[in-house]
Amino acid sequence: VGGGVGRMGGVPRSVAHLNYLVARTLGCDPIVLVGQDLAFGEDGRHYASGTVKDAQRTRGNEGSGVLEVEGNLGGHVRTTLLWDAMRTWFEEEVARPGGPRVLNATAGGARIRGVPPVDLGGVLDVLPSRPPRRLHECLARRAPGEARRRMGEARREASTRTEALVGDFGRLRAEVGEALAALAAWDRAAPVSPGHPAWRLTDRVLERLEALVPTDALPRSVLYPSIVALNQRMATHGALADVSALAGCLAEAEGFLRTGEEWLPRLAGVLGGSP
Repeated sequence: VGGGVGRMGGVPRSVAHLNYLVARTLGCDPIVLVGQDLAFGEDGRHYASGTVKDAQRTRGNEGSGVLEVEGNLGGHVRTTLLWDAMRTWFEEEVARPGGPRVLNATAGGARIRGVPPVDLGGVLDVLPSRPPRRLHECLARRAPGEARRRMGEARREASTRTEALVGDFGRLRAEVGEALAALAAWDRAAPVSPGHPAWRLTDRVLERLEALVPTDALPRSVLYPSIVALNQRMATHGALADVSALAGCLAEAEGFLRTGEEWLPRLAGVLGGSP
């Protein structure tokens, strides 16, 4: 989807992105964004009050991954690198020629360039009243034969790439295993700094992991939370790691790669099936 089924354009990073591409493919015009804050609120939260996250105190609006951007209603707001990447995706998609009008009815949040802010109630009042069309009628207006062909091509290409990724995961997992064996030669409690051989060994392997699975596709906190915690401790407190902490990071990476080896073949099979 995205300007025609089968042409994904930039890789969607959220459900909102996929919904936008579906709406655009179906010929919706205008498309109104709602709830796309992509930033922390004034109180530092990024969730509604009265939810389970209140008890978890998950505000986290400070740190190296937080930056300030223009606000949708003026001024500046605080956001994260991941949310900012989501905002940029919208800007790039909206800028594509031949697209629909896109309006931002979010009450606050980060500004999405090319998407003017509007009041949701006002938009609903002025939108033309049209009888609803069934989904198959919408698809019929979008050349379904060509769309099916292009979707099939995109799925086969994605299946081939996914199969290749399985091999990459396996090779890197073997390298992680070798690194873990090498770390076993050092005292587990021995402190290490960035210049230590154990540190350099671990860093080299993790760099390869990031190259294989870019962190703009999945945030580090999802890929390997132990590594994130270690880096934050080093940056905030200047504390040295030890061999045991490095081994824990590598073990976590090994588990991630093993899981990928298990589910990637299934994904490749799904993608390679009939559309």
